[in-house]
Amino acid sequence: MFSQAQLSVAIKNRYFEAENYDKHAESEGTDAAQSRLELRSKDFASENLPKEFTERWFLRLDRALANLDKVQSRYNDELIRIYEEGKDAKPCRFRTVTDFIIMYQDCIFTKSQLIDLLSRIPEVGPGKAKTKAENHKKRYGIEYFSQKDMRAAVSEIKRATCEFFNS
Repeated sequence: MFSQAQLSVAIKNRYFEAENYDKHAESEGTDAAQSRLELRSKDFASENLPKEFTERWFLRLDRALANLDKVQSRYNDELIRIYEEGKDAKPCRFRTVTDFIIMYQDCIFTKSQLIDLLSRIPEVGPGKAKTKAENHKKRYGIEYFSQKDMRAAVSEIKRATCEFFNS
C-alpha cells in the first residue's frame, strides 16, 4: 500500500473476471513467475468447464485482439480529459506535455496511440505529434507493444489453456 506500486489490474462483470498480478512484487521476488493471469467465469450455465475456457474464453480473447485500436482510442479519450482537467490545475499535477506522458505512460501501449494522443493536445497538434512521439521514445524509453506481441500473448494463453485441460 505504501509503495504506490500497482500489484494488479482487473476487469470484472457479472459473467467473468480477468486479473493480472505483478507476481514478482507480490511474492517479493520469491516466486519464479513474474506475473500471473487469472481468468474466471461466473454465473455460466454449462457444466463443461473445458468448453467454457477453450471456446468462450478463446472467443473473448479473439474479440479483444480485434478491438485493440478501440481500446487505445478510449484510453486516449480519457487521457485527454485528464490532461484538460489537470493542465492548469492547482496544485500542479504535471508541468509539461512530457511530464503528463511520463505520468500516464502505463496507459500508452503503441507508438500510433501516442501519436494519436499527442495530435489531440493543442500544444502539440497533428503536425508535430509523430516527431514528438519519436523523440519521447528515444529520450525516455517508453515501452510499446505491437499487434504481433499481443497475438503472441493470446496464443500462449490459448496454448497453456489447452495443455491444462488435456493433461
